[in-house]
Amino acid sequence: MRAKSSHACLRESPRPLYLMCLEHNGPMYEKFGFRALGVEEMPRYFQRIEKLFTVAKAVRRMDEDLWVMKLE
Repeated sequence: MRAKSSHACLRESPRPLYLMCLEHNGPMYEKFGFRALGVEEMPRYFQRIEKLFTVAKAVRRMDEDLWVMKLE
């Protein structure tokens, strides 16, 4: 059995499709058609995750942001 390519999986996935990644990975996903969302555009679940990440980021002294991205 042949493994599906990431392009085939993306084509066959229901929309909208969301993902979370660290900021430095965002441009890679933009190549597949994902776009970064502002907090006000995120579904409530991702807004909560983003708030938790912000707290964890302060505690861990991280410089990178969490990106929530969407493919329509």
